[in-house]
Amino acid sequence: MTHEELELLEIAKEIIKSNSHLNAMLSGSLMLAYRGIDKRREATDIDILVSSVTGALIIPNGFKQKEIETEEEYEESEYCRFILTMMV
Repeated sequence: MTHEELELLEIAKEIIKSNSHLNAMLSGSLMLAYRGIDKRREATDIDILVSSVTGALIIPNGFKQKEIETEEEYEESEYCRFILTMMV
């Protein structure tokens, strides 16, 4: 994992920990990096799958939330997928 991916991983851990009221898990290229699986590119965002939303998603300052809009964006679209990306 790169230094930047390690930083994102720490943020992802905090997000999942602070959202213990949701059934959330890490996904995407950051999860692949964490597992040591080859990927096409370096992870630059945090993808979190949430299977049941029972409250608001707590996200850190400097990040924004995006929900998937179509099945083409993500094959596991039966889940609610949140993408957290750095705000510019």
